[in-house]
Amino acid sequence: MTEQPKKQPAAQGNPTRQIDPQKPAGIDPSSTTLDETTRRLAERTRALEEALGRMEAILASIGDGVVLEDLEHNFIPLNDAAKIMLQDMADHFLGGDLEELVTENPDEEASTSDPWLIERRRFEMGGKVIGAHSAAVRSKDDERLGTVVVLRDVTAEAEADRLKDAFVAHVSHELRTPLTAIKGYSELMLIGATGALEDEQRHFVKRIHHHTKSLVNMINTLLDFSEMEARGELALNRHPIQLSTLVEEITEPWYLQMDDMQLAFSVEIADGLPQVSVDEKRLQWVIENLVRNAWQNTSEGGSVSVRLYEQSGNVVLDVTDTGIGISAHAQQQLFTRFYRVERTANIRGIGLGLYVSKAVLDAHGGKIRVSSERGVGSTFSLILPALQK
Repeated sequence: MTEQPKKQPAAQGNPTRQIDPQKPAGIDPSSTTLDETTRRLAERTRALEEALGRMEAILASIGDGVVLEDLEHNFIPLNDAAKIMLQDMADHFLGGDLEELVTENPDEEASTSDPWLIERRRFEMGGKVIGAHSAAVRSKDDERLGTVVVLRDVTAEAEADRLKDAFVAHVSHELRTPLTAIKGYSELMLIGATGALEDEQRHFVKRIHHHTKSLVNMINTLLDFSEMEARGELALNRHPIQLSTLVEEITEPWYLQMDDMQLAFSVEIADGLPQVSVDEKRLQWVIENLVRNAWQNTSEGGSVSVRLYEQSGNVVLDVTDTGIGISAHAQQQLFTRFYRVERTANIRGIGLGLYVSKAVLDAHGGKIRVSSERGVGSTFSLILPALQK
């Protein structure tokens, strides 16, 4: 019988260790993981430092000052240009409140397609004009991080605007005098002051009168625009009136013109409306401008309506049409100067009507709003604070 070899007992304190054939002997796995993590952190740190260096180089190379307002309303200059501009503000800026650099609601700007399209704020200091753009800064998770402000020296641009406005005002004054004479004499001819006119003659004089009146309206708009740009606001001669009376006077002549275009025209005025304190001449121009726009942009067979009513302590005037409508994109720029919505070729204008209209309503402490849809029509609403009864 074959003798079985005796099993040797394991040495005390030296347990048997299993060797993983996939891993080299003598290497600690935890040490390998630590080295890899350290290497990755070093690479990420190096990448962040490079990105930060590029960003600093970009900011340093531009002439505009870039400032960050953090959530505690501290202003942090991000480049040398910003440091110089902020120092100039500290030396020359009256009032010195840096909060005025930021728009009142940067979150509202962020909701627009391009927040930099928002009209810039301008400040004069030390003989320079500085324009400020601001926009909300958010993380990828939409967390608010602060507000970025870009400061730009726009002195040359401001001077060019001043010279342009002065030229427009001078030319407008010079043109208004002869055009007023042409308009007046054509009106005299139409009422028969120079004798009866033949049908063809009357047609020609009507055309002269119509286009002269359009030119006079454009020139008056330019003069209002020039005054507003020069003074920052329109001068008003306000007194209490019953707006219903003014609306009736304005809309009465339009019934015939609407009928000529085969447009249905209606005027609805609520009873017992309170008075409003307004500059009657300027407000009359605004209402006529809105009715004319509705008439021009509504095709044959459509309708135009005017509605006057009281709402929440205000007197509201709606001018509604079933015309071509205005796209959502165009509505964002509708009340900016020299902006014209794409229309048919026979509609003339200089793109200031709604801009000046908004200025008139702002000067009265009121508002002008638009609701429109392409192919459906538009409603322009004038909102004026009512006087207490």
